[in-house]
Amino acid sequence: MRFVEWVTVYDLRRDRQRIDAVQEATLHRPGYGLDPNPAVLGTDEWWRAVADGRIPSRVDEGVVGHVRWGSMGDWPEWTLRRDDGQERTWTREGDHTRYVDGLRARIRVITVRWKPDSPSVLQLGQDPEHDMLIAVELEASDHRSDRLGPGPFPGAYDDLAPRRTLIGYHDRARIAACARTSRESVPDEPQIAVDSFCGQRHEAF
Repeated sequence: MRFVEWVTVYDLRRDRQRIDAVQEATLHRPGYGLDPNPAVLGTDEWWRAVADGRIPSRVDEGVVGHVRWGSMGDWPEWTLRRDDGQERTWTREGDHTRYVDGLRARIRVITVRWKPDSPSVLQLGQDPEHDMLIAVELEASDHRSDRLGPGPFPGAYDDLAPRRTLIGYHDRARIAACARTSRESVPDEPQIAVDSFCGQRHEAF
């Protein structure tokens, strides 16, 4: 296999906004957020649980494929085509323009659980255990994908824009931080999944 120079484009440890959003839902919204056992996401104890295996994790490696804008043409998605042939679609975390078809990719995934009274469990009958992306490394490259989606709200998801220029940015970003994980967890029912994490509707964007 050829040598790959890796660039870290996403690390949950540095995503304070996402951690705060999920913690707020977990601690203060019955039925929403994640099961706080063995620890609340993003705390020191939670990271220790990831390190010692109490929270299962794995590393997948493969190639970036099918970089696109999902939902209404405003949600950045990509597919990891693993070396064993399996494929999985994720949100383009971090600098979403760095995801380019054909680049090598390496991700770290953990297994987390909805709360027992989550709508995803009670209404959809989903398995409470699901995967969550916590780190992404991509092959170093000068190539970039499109910054803005083709949908009716260009810039609705633009993690490169100055935050002060976006009206209501903090509310939208807080919901988006929840929605990113929920869309990955229940891709066929994103609305209920967003509700499960955030306690808010997608229309709030």
